[in-house]
Amino acid sequence: MHNYNKLLKVSAIIHCVLGGLITGFYLFAGFLLTLYGLGMGSFQQNTFAQNVGLMAVCSLFLVLPVLVLLTGVFLLTHKHYYFCFVILAMECLSFPLGTLLGVLTIVTLLKP
Repeated sequence: MHNYNKLLKVSAIIHCVLGGLITGFYLFAGFLLTLYGLGMGSFQQNTFAQNVGLMAVCSLFLVLPVLVLLTGVFLLTHKHYYFCFVILAMECLSFPLGTLLGVLTIVTLLKP
């Protein structure tokens, strides 16, 4: 039982760090894309609906890091395991680090 708690704690800490790194990367990439779009004048050439659609897609990219951070917090507090399973399954789609971390955490959670 002690080993299970230790693995779960390490996994939760790695999830929190990964969520922070993904957030920083997405914010930096969004900042660069915004600067590029303003420099090229593409925001002025697009219609309002295109700009709103672009902002909606960019905001969806910020949802994933928040969910990864929440998964790390929930794993630390030993709560909401079903939420963690769903997010871990989604996280398995981000190859290679997300797949490795997601599968190892799911295997750890499935232990009795």
